Amino acid sequence: MKKSVSRLLSRAGESFSEVLVAILIVAMAALLLASMVSASGSIDRATREEDEAFYEAISEVEEGNAAPVPGTITVKPDGGSAINIDVDVYKDVDGMLSAYRVKG
Repeated sequence: MKKSVSRLLSRAGESFSEVLVAILIVAMAALLLASMVSASGSIDRATREEDEAFYEAISEVEEGNAAPVPGTITVKPDGGSAINIDVDVYKDVDGMLSAYRVKG
């Protein structure tokens, strides 16, 4: 404790090597921050592109721009009998997304 107080009260400055080490630490921290910001920007850009493609695919399917394929949906309530409903099925190019519209 006495050393800390006496060092604070001393008029002597920091040594050259201490200053160089401090500058090195600050430079490394700035470099790390810059690389993290760059990586974050790349991730954000890629995510936006994927989201845009996904929302475009959803819009295409929901608007029914693809040729419909006839299909049947079977609904069976608990304890009830099955009901078949004729529908038109719209799928995206990959066949991953589907939308259904009741015929008629």
